[in-house]
Amino acid sequence: MGRPLKGWQASGFPLRVVEAALPRLRERGARISINLKRSPRLLALDMDNCVQDGKVVGRLALEFVSDFCTLAEISMSGKGLHIFAVVVGVEKDFSLSARNEGVELYLNTSRHITLTGDYLVPDASILPIVAEDAQTLAQCVESGDWRAWWLLRAQRRLARGDESAREEIELLQAQLAREAKREALRASIDTRITRSSRLSPSRRSESRVVQRAGEVAAAPEGARNNTLYSAACSLRAIGRDIEDAIAALLPAALRAGLSEAEARRTIESAYRRR
Repeated sequence: MGRPLKGWQASGFPLRVVEAALPRLRERGARISINLKRSPRLLALDMDNCVQDGKVVGRLALEFVSDFCTLAEISMSGKGLHIFAVVVGVEKDFSLSARNEGVELYLNTSRHITLTGDYLVPDASILPIVAEDAQTLAQCVESGDWRAWWLLRAQRRLARGDESAREEIELLQAQLAREAKREALRASIDTRITRSSRLSPSRRSESRVVQRAGEVAAAPEGARNNTLYSAACSLRAIGRDIEDAIAALLPAALRAGLSEAEARRTIESAYRRR
């Protein structure tokens, strides 16, 4: 059973205390663990399967170690990392807890982290992270989508004068903007589906057309043709002729990024199908 380690300070990690205690504790089969509730500003990131043969692998883990990381140690399994930082500019009751496959984040929670003392950089200190960054990090952990975090780090690099970050910022901003539009379309489609369940058969058919057009407009790159083909087949199945299908689906396909010629060929292919 772990023994909580007291005396954590915002200015740095008591490496000498842990390094002196760990060998003796290992001899007795004991361990040291941190109760994060006792250090309410200490943020702990627990990452699995990012260490191979003692080396950090994977973009996310490497970024934390090289750009963001302060103190990091290899976990008990030898395959993961514990990364620590101090969150500044927050109230005492501010807390975060997020987890997704392979990544967990905790701040000011009743969570214990078992220490190993197997540090990537032996003389590292715990450096600060602002609350805004911590919240973005927690949201990315929860969603499994790290683009917002990468955007934040790129913006920090640009602010420090790293012009090479500008292109990455523009790319990530464009991706996130497209994703936001798709989410808005999906929400609109869900609302229309709910309303359509209360419509007469003729109006339900119209609602189906609107629904499938929305799906085409929201289709991501790589799935646009298949989504358009499926939508055209669906309209054909409810008795709509090809002119109706083109009128409803072509504008949506153009919004998704298909050319007019390609979209027409796809719709016509669906209506040629036997």
